[in-house]
Amino acid sequence: MNRKTDCSGGLRPLKSIRNRRYREAAFTLIELMAVIVIIMILVGIVVSAAKYAQTKAARSRTQSEMAAMETALESYKNDNGAYPVGDSSATSSISVYMALAGGPKTYILFKPVQLQTNVVWNSDVIIDAFGKPYYYQYPGVSNAPGFDLWSAGPDGQTNTPDDIVNWRQQ
Repeated sequence: MNRKTDCSGGLRPLKSIRNRRYREAAFTLIELMAVIVIIMILVGIVVSAAKYAQTKAARSRTQSEMAAMETALESYKNDNGAYPVGDSSATSSISVYMALAGGPKTYILFKPVQLQTNVVWNSDVIIDAFGKPYYYQYPGVSNAPGFDLWSAGPDGQTNTPDDIVNWRQQ
């Protein structure tokens, strides 16, 4: 009663047939590990693609902000005869902010996300999409006779290839 016939006509215990069915239905540890590794590879690809897209978007936003500041600086020059003075330091964007948004005439409105308060100078510093200050110099060295306006870019260091500048085609 405890035996069942298989296809070859031989008899096998019923318990053996049940165990085989359970073994065939379960996943082995190797199979589970392979699936986990595949999922981890896919997650790595998605995360790196998202990081690239985020950096590219921040770069585009910084270029757009710089173009708007360039237009505002040109309007300032038309009204005042010269660009505001800037010394290319990390706080040089304070003079840009004061000239374009802090004076009697507003040439550009900065969003709160574009400003960071400098407690030493008690003024706002204009920051790029990477959270670093813009740099400004007038008279310009690289963009003579105009002004130099640049962002340190994704790495936050000036004078590196990833800088976003107004004196060369990006």
